Amino acid sequence: MRADAPRPGAQPAPKSPVSLTDLRHASTILDWLRDYISMPHPRLGRSGPVCPFVPQSLRTDQVRIVLHDEIDGTDTDAIAALLRDYLAEFIATTPASAAARRQRSLVIVLPSIADEHYPLLDQVHRDVKTDMVLGGAMLGQFYEGCPETAVRNPGFEVSTGPVPCFVIRHMAPHDVLFLHERADWFAEYHRRFAAEYAAGKVNDPLMVRLFEEASADINTADLAREDNTEEELEKR
Repeated sequence: MRADAPRPGAQPAPKSPVSLTDLRHASTILDWLRDYISMPHPRLGRSGPVCPFVPQSLRTDQVRIVLHDEIDGTDTDAIAALLRDYLAEFIATTPASAAARRQRSLVIVLPSIADEHYPLLDQVHRDVKTDMVLGGAMLGQFYEGCPETAVRNPGFEVSTGPVPCFVIRHMAPHDVLFLHERADWFAEYHRRFAAEYAAGKVNDPLMVRLFEEASADINTADLAREDNTEEELEKR
């Protein structure tokens, strides 16, 4: 028996009804996940699907979709607060195994945001990303015309989607591609995945190079802090 299955004879709990509009939006997102995110693209700059984890996530029913049609995009602080709330819930329900974590994702759909407010989603992404990273998660924004480009092909705007949305997922080894440029982001990444590099489990040349370069920068920064501390002690 599944852990979440009702006990024999238990009273079923009422559930909230779903509108046809919400079903249509969810269906559109599901089609996008299957037909774009889970598929290879000739301009991606590498083999494999746009997101390597989504196909398995769909097969194992580890994708969750929530809709917020009350959000019109004019209050970026409200959107940021909503994402932080979802982050807390996402972390609280983290599976024990790394494989299970990498299959889970949450799609937060904002169907009422007008086209002119789409760029505000980029601002929200910037505002919230550090919180996501320090929580061990990654955040992506998707909408038609999103300027985010593929790492291996800067000429390809990869983060396009039929309905404005954010996607939260757990951090994975390939995220060095997105986290190597900032010391605080990379420090969290390094804490979680340095052992996989040491064990030779990461073989992609670009990922290895970025990891080594960012690791050297962190070590240099640590040495500089130690030198400054010693100077302060000598002054005393």
